[in-house]
Amino acid sequence: MRFDTAYHERRVVAWDGYIEVRGNRYSVPGELCGALVDVRIGLDGDLAVYNGEGQLVARHRLKSAATAGCWCLSIIASCGNRP
Repeated sequence: MRFDTAYHERRVVAWDGYIEVRGNRYSVPGELCGALVDVRIGLDGDLAVYNGEGQLVARHRLKSAATAGCWCLSIIASCGNRP
C-alpha cells in the first residue's frame, strides 16, 4: 500500500494570477483570480496547483526562499552603482 507523502495546502489566487507558497510566488491561470486552489508539494520539489474541481491547472518546481531572493539582492546592489 502506498501513501501520499506530499504536503497539501490551500491558497487564494491573488488579483494578478499568482499564489504565494513558502515565501515565493507562482503563476496560475488568470481566470482563477480570487478562487481557492489546492496546492500539492511533493517531496521531490514538484508543486502542483488544482482548481476547485480537482483539475491540474499549473505545475512548478518549488524554489527555496533563500535562492529566490538572490536576484533581487543583485539588482539592488547594481542600482547603487549607477553613475
